[in-house]
Amino acid sequence: MKLGPELKIILDRNLMSWLSNSDPSPGAWIRRGGPWNGYAFTGVFSRRLFSIDLYRDFSQGFHSTSEEIFYYYNTIGGTISTLTMDQKWVVNIYLWKASSQKWNLLWFAPSDPCDFFPACGTNAICDSSSSPMCQCLGGFNPKNLVSWSRRNRSDGCVRGAALGCSENESDEFLVVRGTTLLDTTEAVANMSLGLDECKRRCLMNFSCRAYASVYLSGGGGFG
Repeated sequence: MKLGPELKIILDRNLMSWLSNSDPSPGAWIRRGGPWNGYAFTGVFSRRLFSIDLYRDFSQGFHSTSEEIFYYYNTIGGTISTLTMDQKWVVNIYLWKASSQKWNLLWFAPSDPCDFFPACGTNAICDSSSSPMCQCLGGFNPKNLVSWSRRNRSDGCVRGAALGCSENESDEFLVVRGTTLLDTTEAVANMSLGLDECKRRCLMNFSCRAYASVYLSGGGGFG
């Protein structure tokens, strides 16, 4: 399976939902997995990504050139699988087990309350294993205190103090680990930069709010 755009012929391969269970016409949902971190899409994180058994059955990767950008997903050996997305945006991967002559559900998404944006809104961290599930980032406060107290945190958080917006000011970054990155359609990737240089350039650009490593598989050395 191959998903992504071919830039020369303006073709975009997407995983799109059906209109209904019985109507295969294009539905309302297109699945996006978030940024690729060298191992997987950050928006579809699962502990299964680190299961050895999973990699015995499947191979996956990400390829980017001037002509095309795509994610590929292939079975290994005699593995038989299907990938579907229903009209409610749920993606399922099934694996055929010859011994039982049945399709077994291997993986599905979304599988976590935090998968649904905006569960906690902007400038907040969503962790379904914590109570409360939503927390403002350090230096930020709830935008709507009334809604926040009623456990509706979709308005997110706002900055508690204005930025200095200068390399000589005291602005600093808060390290946030093990989280899914936001949509990166407006992000800029420069594979020649290290994280220190990426940080310096971000501090010099008033519109830059955060920076991160592109590939975890590269040891975090790309900005």
